Amino acid sequence: MPKSIRLKLGDPDLDQKQSPLKLPLAHSKKEKEENHEYFILKKIMRYVKMMEHFGINPKDKNSWMYLSIELAERFVPEVDFKKSDGAPTKWDHETLWALHALYSIAKYENPNFKEYQIYELLPEMAQNTILADLIKPSTQPESIRRQYRKYIKSPEFQIYNEGMDKYPEMDLMACHYHILYLSDKK
Repeated sequence: MPKSIRLKLGDPDLDQKQSPLKLPLAHSKKEKEENHEYFILKKIMRYVKMMEHFGINPKDKNSWMYLSIELAERFVPEVDFKKSDGAPTKWDHETLWALHALYSIAKYENPNFKEYQIYELLPEMAQNTILADLIKPSTQPESIRRQYRKYIKSPEFQIYNEGMDKYPEMDLMACHYHILYLSDKK
């Protein structure tokens, strides 16, 4: 049995770029099945990497659905999965700035967390901040991620970010804590 067939999910060898042409030719039915299993594992690893890229937890039972929606929204112009039930959440510059502060604090306090894990923390963290009215404990991390990603691409964020680049990280964290916890609630 070729070594490449025996790879398991998470095996670092699976990440190496290997051309299908380099695999030995399958002569028996068993070899054909093993080569097929290898290609399936390789495809699954690509999907897991895409999920991590979009901030989707691969262990979530709905991760495949979230990945499908994310890809459809980006690449199929006619597809629009945005919810229309109820009034839209009112995000202004101040609340988006507070969302950035919340995300930065979560990232600072959990440096080893992946992006999707940070977003999973935010609904609970927001409850004692000025964001408590906008981000409920039941708020989906995916909706927070979309709002935050939209904000960090905005010109307002670019101006803010250029001004804050000159401060040390500890000063920035103090500023973020002030924005979230010491500001008056509306």
